[in-house]
Amino acid sequence: MQEGMCMTTNKPDNNDQKNTSNRPTHTPSNLLTTAQKNAISLLKNQVLSVRQQRTVNDLSHVTCQLNAACPLPQTENISFRKILGTVFRNIRVESHRTLREVSEQAGVSLGYLSEIERGQKEASSELLVSISSALGFRLSQILRLVANEVEQIENKKILQSVA
Repeated sequence: MQEGMCMTTNKPDNNDQKNTSNRPTHTPSNLLTTAQKNAISLLKNQVLSVRQQRTVNDLSHVTCQLNAACPLPQTENISFRKILGTVFRNIRVESHRTLREVSEQAGVSLGYLSEIERGQKEASSELLVSISSALGFRLSQILRLVANEVEQIENKKILQSVA
């Protein structure tokens, strides 16, 4: 917590002598103990983690819904770079962003980003982090979406081989 920020507590307001009911007042963060500050920091991180997980859950349908517009290739082998490119493109399209906007924010040329989205180029891990960030995701979230797509393809192949 930053210096000067306040924490709400349930203490009577000393400035208001008429009303002694428990009303929230603000305590400067420099009056909090280290344990209290650590607890607040931990809770903030947990809230952020839940919010980010909700984002992944809310957008896990993106690849499925947009496959009609950007279908995955139907080949014998699973191509990681093509699935990754499709996930990037689907997220970008779903969020109404242009190639130019994302490429500028990610620090990559528009043409190269387009090739990555089409599965023609394999990006470095640093570039994957940059593109993911430009799309508002962590790399781990993108990789989970890719893993979900790979699993769906594998399951389809298993079902086809059994049938």
